[in-house]
Amino acid sequence: MHFASKSSGSIPVRALLLILAAAGALAAAFVFLNEGPVDDPPERVRPTTHAPHGPAPATEPFPSAAHQRSSAPLTLDGFSLPTLPQSTPKPATADVLLKLRDSLKRNPADVKARIQLAAVLDTAGEASEAEDVLRGALQRGQKTPEVFHALGTVYLRNGIHAGASQAFLAETKLAPKNPDAHFALGMAYLKEQRTDEARREFENARKLNSKNPDVYLYLAFVNNGSDLYPYAVKYLQEYIKRSPQPGPGYGLLSRVYLNMRVFDKSMEAGKKAVDSMPDNAYVWYNLGQAYLYQPDNRYLNEAVDALKKATSLLANWGSANFELGRAYARLGKNTEAVAAYREAVRSNPMNGRYQYQLGQALSKSGQAEEGSRVLAGASRLIDLNQRETKLLNQITAKPGDTKRLFELSQVYKQLGDYSRAASVLESSLQADPKDERARAELESIRRIAASPRP
Repeated sequence: MHFASKSSGSIPVRALLLILAAAGALAAAFVFLNEGPVDDPPERVRPTTHAPHGPAPATEPFPSAAHQRSSAPLTLDGFSLPTLPQSTPKPATADVLLKLRDSLKRNPADVKARIQLAAVLDTAGEASEAEDVLRGALQRGQKTPEVFHALGTVYLRNGIHAGASQAFLAETKLAPKNPDAHFALGMAYLKEQRTDEARREFENARKLNSKNPDVYLYLAFVNNGSDLYPYAVKYLQEYIKRSPQPGPGYGLLSRVYLNMRVFDKSMEAGKKAVDSMPDNAYVWYNLGQAYLYQPDNRYLNEAVDALKKATSLLANWGSANFELGRAYARLGKNTEAVAAYREAVRSNPMNGRYQYQLGQALSKSGQAEEGSRVLAGASRLIDLNQRETKLLNQITAKPGDTKRLFELSQVYKQLGDYSRAASVLESSLQADPKDERARAELESIRRIAASPRP
């Protein structure tokens, strides 16, 4: 598993779904708060998270295995993968590298020197050589937990998530009582969107070392179904209690309370999050939504301030500008609402919901002709957006479904997103290399994408 494979033409379906999710396309497992006071377009399909179980009993601190269920990782605009504070190693000097190479040359059996050299090479951007150094140990029969952990770390840092999972799994078999091995394996599984396996490994890590705060943050993250919100809250409370840097916990707690529609608690957690992480756009976005969705329009000015802060920290963020437009619209500031909605549309012109609200705001501000034109185009986009969401949900449940992958490519083709259309078809061909229809369509889309635009 060498690093040249990262640049190969085809993308595994699971990796494709993660890419699309990061771009905001995959329906979040935590229900996005899309009901609001501004008129929304009628949606034929609105994904929700249905709970097969009743609310979790308050007396049970953590979910039992029977209560846990499969769900995709949380991929909201408001909070994606939890970001923990990390120290960046200083790049090694040439002298340090030379000494480590000489040490290993003199004693090739020195596992510790190999691991140190690989870590230094990886930090210096030489991941492929770092991999070779560690694989050299495996070829010598030095299949120790430390070597597998180092190899998994190199893969994880460089986005080779399947390789990381394999390495960390080998480590857990050799060192089943090591909580760090299980935590690392959970991280790799989470990156692969293997949520059930990630949850299991994080729980193993918690049982082996209940003092590690980070495991609670990630357990909250993977317990993301509507029936599991109470457990997510408990895990986050444990993280906040244990962590010297509780900001990520407050940020995710604010998001969870938003999805539970407990807006007062979301606002409270959001305030603590921005105090801890004032330069993080996502926590300002969550706080802005908590203000925006309070009843009786009590905190609309505060919502505007928080959302403006989010957009100032992260330019071209469609969702934040969209919510800012809603706040302005509810304050009756139509000119400002139009400007915010225009920014949202500029960031994501194929989002029908953004176009719809822009059209509504234009009509209300006296620009009826442009408003009608925008609303007419929004209707088509909304249908395509809803079709995209439905197909992504189906593909998430059945990643190798080439029929659905082909249909999704056609949605992106109609949206003019030829890059995504091509990526989907490449993944479909990886699942079924003999699919001539997909191959011909991929060639056609590549020609369209390469042709000059009118």
